Amino acid sequence: MRAPGELPRRRRVPALTNDSAAVLGVPKVSFLGTSTFPHVMRELIVRQDPVRRPAAPGTPVDDDDENGGGGGPPATTFSMPEFPQVKLSVEELMLTFRDSSAFVAMMELDAKMGKSIEESHSLIINTFHGLEAPYIKFWNEHVGPRAWPIGPLCLAQPASAPAATRPSWMAWLDNKAAAGQSVLYIALGTLAVIPEVQLKEVAKGLERAEVDFIWVVSPKDIDLGPGFEERVKGKGIVVRDWVDQSQILQHKSVRGFLSHCGWNSVLESVTAGVPLAVWPMNFDQPLNARFLIDDMKIAVMVWTSNSLRRGLVTHEEISRVVTELMLGKVGVEAAKNVAKLSTLAKKAVDEGGSSWVVVREMINELCAINANRK
Repeated sequence: MRAPGELPRRRRVPALTNDSAAVLGVPKVSFLGTSTFPHVMRELIVRQDPVRRPAAPGTPVDDDDENGGGGGPPATTFSMPEFPQVKLSVEELMLTFRDSSAFVAMMELDAKMGKSIEESHSLIINTFHGLEAPYIKFWNEHVGPRAWPIGPLCLAQPASAPAATRPSWMAWLDNKAAAGQSVLYIALGTLAVIPEVQLKEVAKGLERAEVDFIWVVSPKDIDLGPGFEERVKGKGIVVRDWVDQSQILQHKSVRGFLSHCGWNSVLESVTAGVPLAVWPMNFDQPLNARFLIDDMKIAVMVWTSNSLRRGLVTHEEISRVVTELMLGKVGVEAAKNVAKLSTLAKKAVDEGGSSWVVVREMINELCAINANRK
């Protein structure tokens, strides 16, 4: 229950920020913790409604199942005319919810987000021009309010203080680097609850693949199967404590990242120059994955046994995708592409870089607004 006079939890913060900005006569600048891409795609989907209307002649449709009966892409995909290189599917749009009947709820949620955005003078987005220039440009020219891309913010953070004791996993990675062996890092986020049966499939797939790995599991007491950790000793290590993810990704032995595709994790991987195997589960993650695969070409997709990413991912699929990422041609190309983006990311936050310039422009504009009101 709420205390008397307490605002509803989901409305409290927006209401306070809107009211405070209005009372003080200052512009409200909202921070978006996601990328620009999903907001642009959702805006186009709302405008054009490709899910409910029949596909127009010439609309890209993909009916191929690249992985045979073992799971693969959805049977039908569509593209928005403004960005034809990106293929979307109804399944991806519905992934946040349990069934397609939640489409209306998704639109209502987007409407609420849209209202909050409309009430803002501008938006701060954790991205950079070298990664999302076409989508930033489209947003600023056709949607608005103005987006200020000032990221990647993970590069603006001060270096972590040295730990009193070096974690054992760091020594393990050092040994792999000294031996010239590449390591796959696995972390599937902390918000989604992954069933034990699914984690055991991941364990089987990793054991089957000829890939060295470091796997951060949650919850700590999860059972990965009898004898798993002992059998993979030397090839893999399971970590059940908090880790500095950026430190792992920056390690020279780490050459791949199996991720849930949360935007912060994506940016940490991009800045480190590490390609991804993406396993999106909810929120903006499915659209992030589509952006990384179709547009940036720095990732490979994890598919479920029934072609919908709400279903079970088999150990055969885990083995296939991590092998493709670490040893296959697609992985090699993804590594080349993400290395280029890593360079652009670092240049963006350097003095004179795109994000550095944007921060100065934003400060100057907001100061000018304040000066004009005096």
